[in-house]
Amino acid sequence: LDFVNSPVPFLIGMTVKDETHSLEIENDERVVDARETGLTCINLSTNTVRLTNETEIVEIIQGCPTPKNQLAMFEKRLDFLRTQSSPLRSFARFVKQGFSRSEIET
Repeated sequence: LDFVNSPVPFLIGMTVKDETHSLEIENDERVVDARETGLTCINLSTNTVRLTNETEIVEIIQGCPTPKNQLAMFEKRLDFLRTQSSPLRSFARFVKQGFSRSEIET
């Protein structure tokens, strides 16, 4: 988990055994520290978002009139793409085919 303090933007996914292991990761000292400097955790298993505590980012999010609506829109779009025969459902297929036209629109 040392990578969470990386100074460059990134998106990472992790798989865990169960919810207990997921909470251990979210409460890990390195993750907690990184949330102070920009890290936001999205748990797809529990449908929770732990936003960063970085003041500038929090102010931007609070200044946005509808961040929850935007996140809900993205969630609906991902649900739609998940039901399609999307290359995103298979890493090997994605490497061979790339994004579909409907995925590029997202």
